[in-house]
Amino acid sequence: MDSVVLAVMPRKGLKRLQQEVQDLAHFATEKKTEKFDLPPQLGILAEFSEVANEFLSVPVCKTISDNFDVFDSIHFSDYYTGFKISQESQTETERPKPTKRLIF
Repeated sequence: MDSVVLAVMPRKGLKRLQQEVQDLAHFATEKKTEKFDLPPQLGILAEFSEVANEFLSVPVCKTISDNFDVFDSIHFSDYYTGFKISQESQTETERPKPTKRLIF
């Protein structure tokens, strides 16, 4: 099975989240939102375009668009290890094992 890393959130926090969260920093790149019919204020980070195509179906995009005023973010990952480790606080051997997560 292919790995899944996908996040949808407002563009203003997208780069910060990509820098701070381990799986997004290593695997995800920004994808174009035009073909998903999402509000222009949102950004998409995904490992593969196919992942975004599968998860962001027409009903999902419509629900996000219709409820944009209360939408915060969505983060799907099967390689979630949390936030990046600072050099001083932990060593690489202390990194938690990846877990599958859906964060809303």
